Amino acid sequence: MGYVNAKAPKEVYHLTPKKNLPSILNEKVIKRFSDKACWFCESLLKLKKYMEYTVLQEGKLYYGVGGIPSHYPKFVPEDYVVLKLTPEGRNDRWVRWMQEVPEDVDREFREKANEFSNLKIGYRGNFRFAKYELIDVGDVLFGVDSDWRDRVEERKKTYLPKMRVELESLATNAFELPAEVRGTVENVDGIGYLHVKWDNGRTFLLNPDNDRFRVLTDAECFEEECEKKQAKFVENVNQKVLAEIDLRRLHKAYQSRDLTYPTELLGMLHEQYVKAYGSDRIHEDMDFVMVPGVVLGANNKVYLALLEIDASSSGEHWNTQFITPCGVYSHMGDSPDPDAKRYMLGVVPYQYWYTVQYDGDIHTSMDDCPEDLARMIEQSQNVEQKEGEANEDNQSDVEQTSQLLT
Repeated sequence: MGYVNAKAPKEVYHLTPKKNLPSILNEKVIKRFSDKACWFCESLLKLKKYMEYTVLQEGKLYYGVGGIPSHYPKFVPEDYVVLKLTPEGRNDRWVRWMQEVPEDVDREFREKANEFSNLKIGYRGNFRFAKYELIDVGDVLFGVDSDWRDRVEERKKTYLPKMRVELESLATNAFELPAEVRGTVENVDGIGYLHVKWDNGRTFLLNPDNDRFRVLTDAECFEEECEKKQAKFVENVNQKVLAEIDLRRLHKAYQSRDLTYPTELLGMLHEQYVKAYGSDRIHEDMDFVMVPGVVLGANNKVYLALLEIDASSSGEHWNTQFITPCGVYSHMGDSPDPDAKRYMLGVVPYQYWYTVQYDGDIHTSMDDCPEDLARMIEQSQNVEQKEGEANEDNQSDVEQTSQLLT
């Protein structure tokens, strides 16, 4: 339908960035091309509804001129102000843009489009005004006489930056987001909405008055942090240790029980653990944690491994990831690598020890560790490794796995 002529209003309301105020008020004109917010509303009620459809939909998809998809940007209400204006000049330049919609849309969508079209009114040319009044954005949304300012201050004390939250449900279904998505609070804005950086990459506001969410407990945040650290450890092991292993040399060391090279690699694994966790200890509040270790198999051979320990159950052993010349192998895996499986024949049952300190483990002890393995662990805890150093003589004829875990 496009533009249609509209009746000249007696007053209009205009949302604009505060940075535009000096030029607007000095010249008493809103120039058609210098102010992006070139549309007006004929009442505060219409302006409130217009804002709820647009600027308060941070992150929501919309289609701009030419049908180009865009997302509403972050809205900082304290950077904006509402102008109540008395028009001055010609009355025959007012227009209304009637939203064009496909013929096959349902009635509800068509009514919404018509409602949106009638919320705003435009002026062709530079808009001049005789009188003005400044109105706070919060007063438009919540009413001049409401206690919204006190509510904002209370929320700023309640929802602090870096606080973790989990979504339960949104008052609007415009975002089509799954429940239980988590995010980190960035700030509470000037009208009391929460700006959250969501883990799935989406951006949208939380309105505590209408949306349902909860703040994660300290225990949940600690668990999340542990999971991130373990993921970082696994990533570093894949990229900075496994990718650099001389497979032929490792095979010879396993066959001869020469611990020189395994000790060097164990030191690299231990270094990556310390870098990821910021400590060489297992925290007593951790649940499952993966640690660098050594295994003494039933076949009397020594292997490097990553051991999964349940710290919440006094160090109960959960799984072992053996580092072999044929790739990483877990005898508990659903689809073990056949070459690695054959390589590990005779290892079960086995004993294990690890480089990380954990006083709560009742299932294994360094008192039972053979002297040469104890010395190997002690040396790996103290050796300084060079990050990213490559083994130039790696000419293994055995294919190496590219990842430890996914």
